[in-house]
Amino acid sequence: MFDKLFGWIKLFQFNLRYLGDPPWDTGIPVPELVEYIEHHEPGRALDLGCGTGTNMLAFLRAGWRVDGVDIAFLATQKAKDKTKGYKGAANVYTRHVRSLGVLDGKYDLIYDIGCYHALNEVDRQRYRENLETLLRMNGHYLIYGFYQKGDEKFGISQEDISNFSRFMRKNKHLNSTDERGRAAVCLEFCKDTS
Repeated sequence: MFDKLFGWIKLFQFNLRYLGDPPWDTGIPVPELVEYIEHHEPGRALDLGCGTGTNMLAFLRAGWRVDGVDIAFLATQKAKDKTKGYKGAANVYTRHVRSLGVLDGKYDLIYDIGCYHALNEVDRQRYRENLETLLRMNGHYLIYGFYQKGDEKFGISQEDISNFSRFMRKNKHLNSTDERGRAAVCLEFCKDTS
């Protein structure tokens, strides 16, 4: 019971960050996604952990249809405001990324900029199951997150990368650091038959 209460408190605190401008919400689309848009025909995308919809908007402007999912109610309300001019091409859901039953069909691209690395192991397993179900054959998955340090639960581990590689082929693996020097990774996978 204490764990559940602690989870609700963390969610409440996370939501409150969106009353202002959280540091991760730069208002600028992520360069890796801009590059992806430039090299791929428009299709259907899913933004896992969409926040206020900045990356969704970049895809919409390029002719994509985009669904966004985020656990933070205040963030999804801002995302709905940003994307309201794209009726029929954008849907935003306030949901946890482990519970995606509201979504139907398949996606050409699923991307995650800073969501997966904060999940616990049970939620990571469900996330991967959803990913495998929702990603179209020959579809792409892009993920950006911080590397796991030592025994911390936070971050993307080599085991996580191996788990993704069980049902997708890794195309790109770019290591980087953020402005505070934290080690990060950007990965691109393709779901294909090889």
